[in-house]
Amino acid sequence: MKCKLILILLSILVISDLCATHNRAGEIRFTQIRELTIRAELITYTKASSISADRDSITFSWGDGTFSTISRDNGTGLILPNDIKMNIYIMEHEYPGRGDYVLSILDPNRVENILNVDPPNSVNIPFYIQTTIKLFNSNFQGLNTSPILSNPPIDFACVNQLFIHNPGAIDLDDDSLAYELIVPMMDQNMNVPNYLYPNQIRPGFNNNIYLDPKTGTFTWNFPQLAGEYNIAILIKEYRKGQLISATIRDMQILVIQDCEKNNPPTISGRRDTCIVAGQTFKTNFIIDDIDRSARGGKVKTQVFGSPFLIQPTATSNATGLFESTPYSLNLEWNTSCKHVRNDPYDVIIKATDNYYDTSGLSNTFIYQIKVLGPAPENLESSSDNKNIYLQWDNPYFCDDNLNNFRGFSVWRKELPGVILDSCKPGLQNYGYTQVAYLVKNTLGSKYLYTDTTAIKNKNYCYRIQAEFALISPSGFLYNFTPSLPSNETCITLRSKEPFLLHVDVRETNLSTGRIFVDYHRPILPDFDTTLIPGPYEVKLFHAESNSAFSVIPQFTRIFPTYSLIVDTSFIHDNINSAQSSHTYKVQYQSIKTSEAIESEPALSTYLNCLNKNKGISLSWTNKVPWINEHFIIFRKLSSSSGFDSIASTFKTEYVDRNITFDSVYCYVIKSVGQYTNPSIIRPLINFSNESCIQAVDSTPPCCPDLLALGPCDLNDSSKVILRWSYREDSCSSLDITSFSAYEINGDVIKFITDLPSAQREYEINNPESLGYCYVIEAKNLKGLSCSTSITCTSYCPEIELPNTFTPNNDGSNDIFIPRKFRQILYVKFIIVNQWGNRVYNSEGNNIRWDGKNSEGVLCTDGTYFYTCEYQTAREKKTISGFIELLSSQ
Repeated sequence: MKCKLILILLSILVISDLCATHNRAGEIRFTQIRELTIRAELITYTKASSISADRDSITFSWGDGTFSTISRDNGTGLILPNDIKMNIYIMEHEYPGRGDYVLSILDPNRVENILNVDPPNSVNIPFYIQTTIKLFNSNFQGLNTSPILSNPPIDFACVNQLFIHNPGAIDLDDDSLAYELIVPMMDQNMNVPNYLYPNQIRPGFNNNIYLDPKTGTFTWNFPQLAGEYNIAILIKEYRKGQLISATIRDMQILVIQDCEKNNPPTISGRRDTCIVAGQTFKTNFIIDDIDRSARGGKVKTQVFGSPFLIQPTATSNATGLFESTPYSLNLEWNTSCKHVRNDPYDVIIKATDNYYDTSGLSNTFIYQIKVLGPAPENLESSSDNKNIYLQWDNPYFCDDNLNNFRGFSVWRKELPGVILDSCKPGLQNYGYTQVAYLVKNTLGSKYLYTDTTAIKNKNYCYRIQAEFALISPSGFLYNFTPSLPSNETCITLRSKEPFLLHVDVRETNLSTGRIFVDYHRPILPDFDTTLIPGPYEVKLFHAESNSAFSVIPQFTRIFPTYSLIVDTSFIHDNINSAQSSHTYKVQYQSIKTSEAIESEPALSTYLNCLNKNKGISLSWTNKVPWINEHFIIFRKLSSSSGFDSIASTFKTEYVDRNITFDSVYCYVIKSVGQYTNPSIIRPLINFSNESCIQAVDSTPPCCPDLLALGPCDLNDSSKVILRWSYREDSCSSLDITSFSAYEINGDVIKFITDLPSAQREYEINNPESLGYCYVIEAKNLKGLSCSTSITCTSYCPEIELPNTFTPNNDGSNDIFIPRKFRQILYVKFIIVNQWGNRVYNSEGNNIRWDGKNSEGVLCTDGTYFYTCEYQTAREKKTISGFIELLSSQ
């Protein structure tokens, strides 16, 4: 019965061979109509002359366990030149719930004679394409439409000529796209057999391919053999960093032989640009061909891209007809606020000559246009004693219900900023901090915002940017895009309060520490003596570490009038300045009105030191109402009498690596700062406590970065190479005395060898384990160690079998052995003849067939069929195929 079944299947294959040459290329698109409902659109390109294999309907898998038979939507299909038919199938489907689903179709046959798909048997390889979709909560994240691929998936190339193709992906939802070159598929999770990338056919330095992961442009430099090729491009769509769809485009490239003397057309013009919404974009490109007076001298131009789909659409004078060159291709686009988005719009210009009347060599040029939101205009600032007030022009150019404008965000920084790139909006790129979002408050002809978080006596510089975003059915925003920034306005929030100038540690001690505190009296006229009249009681408040504030009684003073306030400094002594930080604030109270005002608090610079690998790590506090512009680090040996400066930094941390272990070092930090108000004394100099520490190598050495190169990388199953390195600028290897290498196999750790400190590579020959996981342990003089994370060689089991061999004892190709056999633990190999009778079988860790049957007799020439069941470290798989045995050749 089994033999009969095999014969029936073989007969079906023979019949299919005769008439079912069919699929060239295709992809699946979808539009999410409602949260759980999509409209799918399958587009295939088939061989027009293969009438017997034409599909007026096709079976479609929705990925939820259901299937539909979908009728062709474009009649009998659109006949294109070069024996190509375009077919479109459309249908809607409702899913049972949210989740990830795989839309797919599987059709029995591709076209014949594809050079890089199981040659020469591509006609028997199923054509399979899929699109993976994620149905999420559309109330929060919106609906989704997959990318539209506007450039057809069939193109022409010429031997020894540069080939360029771009799919012309358009994402109407402003989602981000990424591209990856993959192996075409014959079923879900199953690649076509014996696939070769185009550059693997007649490989060499002059045969290279590259897919740009950002633009999707495929470049082949240069094809070497004429024929038909298929490649597959995976287009991944992201929203908020989350993968929301993945479309596989299976496309065909026809490489032509006798056109080597033909030259592709040229496209010349300006490079990428950005434009403000509302402006009209105009540009032109010169289309030319140096073969203009010879065969293939006429050129047709096609233009693809989002600007030609989104209203109001762009226009061009491209006719799609072959014309004499040179000529000018003109583009014009009246942009609007609807066009504002993060990513630029791609305009794909494709120029094709008529070397073969209806087709020929082509050239592709990608021009990017970024549409920017207009800048808010005429930003102004003002302040009182409490807040800073901002206003700018109303109405905003894009503020209407027809656009995706959602409001303004407010940004600030303490020093004036410069916008370096007018085509790269986003104030976070220029050191600004956002303080408000989606502001739309208005009063008359102005938008308004009040900043209640500004600190007094600090200078702030503000800019405003408009925010654009799509909106979900429930009103949630996604895919945000900032506009160009407004002009900058800077202002200082003036204060009627006093403000501290110094919190300066003069002596470090557990009980007799001393801190110098100094303040500036309130500045007139912000301090209004008619509203807050004298006499004044002035108090100094103090908090140690995280404790509550309390009054320092010995500081309290009374001044009859403002003009008599002259004594503004104080030495706070007999405190623990060695182990605690100290915070101060000054209070003025009118004895007459009881109104009290306080300064912003200021914290003493508290320094802490810790041992760190091959260094001492210093960190300190910086909580003061003024701006500390930089810090100077001073150091001395405990036995020395004076400090020396060793570094300056803008940060509040520093690692001193110039040390000797077991020595005791003492450090002090000098802060240098100022208020932005120029009337206040500057610079403001304050010192930290003195912190001493013995330099001890008490931390483990730095861990190296380990790279394990195995069979996947070396194409050699007989060895593994371990390489490790250090980032010396951030973690030194100077204290390393030795390394140890270990092999990890599950829970078993096996010591391999010890290695000297200078070694950075080790080769393991004939590794025992196919797990190929390793650890390198670094050790220092103190016996401390640090181990790398477990690093495994790439897992890439592979078996590839030839389909022809010649056991004629000529010393060439006499034994049937795998072309590739990597990380395979066990293999069971069975061969049957065309009647289904077993002629050979073997089990073990390899395959070697000399063409003889189980009785030792050489098999007759013909086609044999095999089943190969193999086991890897992680899984068991089965493959099957055929072998042409040709002993007479």
